[in-house]
Amino acid sequence: MANKKHVYRWPSKYSKWKAKPPPQFLPEVLEDPCFWEYFVEDIPGFIDQNLNKKARIANGTAIKLHSMVPRSIEQARYIEEQANNTPYGCVISLDEPPAGLTVELVDESPKPDKDGKSKPIVRNSPWYSLSLCKDKVVIPVKPQSPQSFDVPIPGGQYYSMSKVTVTQTFPVTAGVASTIHKAQGRTLDRVIVAISR
Repeated sequence: MANKKHVYRWPSKYSKWKAKPPPQFLPEVLEDPCFWEYFVEDIPGFIDQNLNKKARIANGTAIKLHSMVPRSIEQARYIEEQANNTPYGCVISLDEPPAGLTVELVDESPKPDKDGKSKPIVRNSPWYSLSLCKDKVVIPVKPQSPQSFDVPIPGGQYYSMSKVTVTQTFPVTAGVASTIHKAQGRTLDRVIVAISR
């Protein structure tokens, strides 16, 4: 893999599963990405809750995932061991979420430099005083009030389509795609719009 990164994931909580598949099919169904939260260092994403209105760190704020804060010494050792022994691009599953994440806040107002990279947030930004780093704005993110959403689960050969409520641990969504709702208020130089019926 060109970017030499690992993909980390941990299980999301779920409840209210309507038309839940039979137990023998659950291991297969629970591999669906909706049952996991993902972390890849430096991947773009956004905040999906209002964290600090005064500092304007709100729902839709652009970020890059920076690092994970392990929950325990055992989890830190497991992450290090897996990172050293797993090929880049492979998925490393954690039994439980980390204690926290750090994210880099991305200023979308300036145009990217000639290499296409976003410029760091200027020192007089209201975010800069919150930073854990000197050259960029990196802030800690801890588990917030849980955010739940209903997800349709496709059916299989021996079970029907179902619906489940999934709860995220962190108010952060990793991804290079966004819904129109998350894009509101953002300044984007280029977009690709998926238009379908």
